[in-house]
Amino acid sequence: MMSSNWESERQFNEWRAVRAPRIARGLERLITPLHRFFDWLYHSHYNPLYRSGALATWLLFLVIVSGVYLLLFYQVGSPYESVMRLQSQAWAGRWIRAFHRYASDASVIAVIFHVIQLLVQGRSWGPRLLAWLSGIILTGAIFFSAWSGYVMVWDTHGQLLATAGAQLLQVLPFLHDAIARAFDGSSPVASSFFFMNLFLHVAIPLGMTILLWVHTAKLARNSWVPERWTRRLSTIAFIALAVLWPAPLPREADLLKLIGVVPADLFFAGWVPLLRYGILPLIGAGIFANLFLFSIPWWWRPRKAPVTSQVKADLCDGCQQCVRDCPFQAIRMQSRSGQKLGLAVVDAEACVSCGVCGASCHSSAIGLPNLTGIEQVQYVDQHFANTSSAEQSIAFLYCASNAGAQKLAEEIEASNKQVHGLPLFCCGTLHMDVLEALLKKCRGAFIWGCPERCCHSRDGARLMKERIMRLRAPSLPRGIPAQKVCYWGGSCDEGHELRAELEEFSSSLNGGVSEQKLPPAYIIRSAISSLLILSAIAAMSSWPLGQDGENGALRIAFRLPGQAPKSCRAPTAQELASVPKHMQMKEICESRFLEYRLIARINGETKIDSVAKHSGARGDRPISIHEEVQLAPGLYKLEVELVPLNEEFKAAETLSLSSELNIERGAISLVTQRDNARLVLTP
Repeated sequence: MMSSNWESERQFNEWRAVRAPRIARGLERLITPLHRFFDWLYHSHYNPLYRSGALATWLLFLVIVSGVYLLLFYQVGSPYESVMRLQSQAWAGRWIRAFHRYASDASVIAVIFHVIQLLVQGRSWGPRLLAWLSGIILTGAIFFSAWSGYVMVWDTHGQLLATAGAQLLQVLPFLHDAIARAFDGSSPVASSFFFMNLFLHVAIPLGMTILLWVHTAKLARNSWVPERWTRRLSTIAFIALAVLWPAPLPREADLLKLIGVVPADLFFAGWVPLLRYGILPLIGAGIFANLFLFSIPWWWRPRKAPVTSQVKADLCDGCQQCVRDCPFQAIRMQSRSGQKLGLAVVDAEACVSCGVCGASCHSSAIGLPNLTGIEQVQYVDQHFANTSSAEQSIAFLYCASNAGAQKLAEEIEASNKQVHGLPLFCCGTLHMDVLEALLKKCRGAFIWGCPERCCHSRDGARLMKERIMRLRAPSLPRGIPAQKVCYWGGSCDEGHELRAELEEFSSSLNGGVSEQKLPPAYIIRSAISSLLILSAIAAMSSWPLGQDGENGALRIAFRLPGQAPKSCRAPTAQELASVPKHMQMKEICESRFLEYRLIARINGETKIDSVAKHSGARGDRPISIHEEVQLAPGLYKLEVELVPLNEEFKAAETLSLSSELNIERGAISLVTQRDNARLVLTP
């Protein structure tokens, strides 16, 4: 007697439990309503969420193409002016720049949905480990490339990202001085800084194309880009958005002005406000998030390994169809002594237990346990053994992996007694011999598959369609009239269309592969929803970030060379005895580095009182001073003193400054050092 694994949705859930962990069920309950909502907006056949991975790749291609044009006009020596000239090109540069920006933003959304979909379907471990890890690196590359691109513009938005990134990098001792000095406003930002960002902005996307190949290396029939209609419509939509809603260009960056409110891109600058909670907590959160993502393949997985496909050597005739159909290239042919044709061999490390190979073998020599073609036919015979008047019924086969399919199938069976429901793991696992067995007992067979781009077996829906259309072996047997078999793919939210298709097939037995046509209601609804979604992307891409304060600021920023005189003494007898004779020294010299006390008074009131120490991991690098205090606009009496702290440095020069300070709203007055000898105030 055949196992009942193929028998109900309960058994399907048990089957799925060894492919995805239980935690994925909670995430699935969150994403399923979103899928259904987008099915309602766009129809399941055109739902962009089902194409998120390929759509992200296509958007990357659009970003690279538009970036090539922008690169032709960019000048490292005058970054902001060159972007302004681009922005003044109403017929090209302005909308191409906006197109470049909005496509980058949309790629972030597509990647997020792609990651969630993979987690729900348990596609992050085992044979998919390489794809998952490379995908995380690709995601990080998107952000680093975008950050370098925004800094290249060198407007206030770029200044915001550059200074925020500088605060994070200043945690590293060997970078603290250089970064603090680069953005203190005492000198213009060097052209080499923009060249470095230009190099990163170009090199990272080009490197991503290589990493994409690694990302899809283990996939058979991998598709980097979505279907033609998705490519065309998405490109046209973003061009229209770029023309109608140009990207903003804030004022030029000025390190001696407060940034204020900036139209920032929340997709890439949304983390900046978190700096108010501290640098170390933000860095810690980033490290934790990355470790969490990289560790997922080792704990976001089922508690026991799934059963992989098995081969019955005595039945295998070496046709190689299973090799051609396997989505993960987990099957290879092995030569057999004394025989011309080889033997199919399953690589257990690469097999994802999708069961597609069971439907690919005409001799039922390969497949998951209890899911080979022979066992599927046995189940059909057992199922209809005690069923009366089956000759006038319609066999209704559906994918149990399709969310809500079981409930809808029960409703259809209850309303139409001539319909017999048979759940499938995936329609791609259905052997053609099953259809032949069914049609000996029923009038026709109706197959309801998942939306093609949302198949748990990845290629199951497409392979089934091709077999019914006799475009792929093993195809629908020639003895079966094609009109007695009907295939329809879609989600549960199109139940009215499914019922209508099933009713028409039951009455006419005019089957085949049903091509879904988009009703006018969907066209209107999808156009309006696309307009709203694109408008939301554009709004989030220029979201006001920061605040316009009423104050100005005083900044004290300069660098002092290190001073470390030596103090020498004769070694004691005990010190000489503790080392070998050839290592004994006549004098022991020690160096002590000079420390300063920085005091800044405003109208006689002390605003800054701190100790300036040597930087570097060993405390032997020059002293870097960077202090800032906000003040209300007005005239002040400023006094700054830099006093040596160490006793042996009493003779060292005390740096001081006494001057009138004029604070303007939004401006920064800078106290810095000139000629390593005096402090000066830059208004």
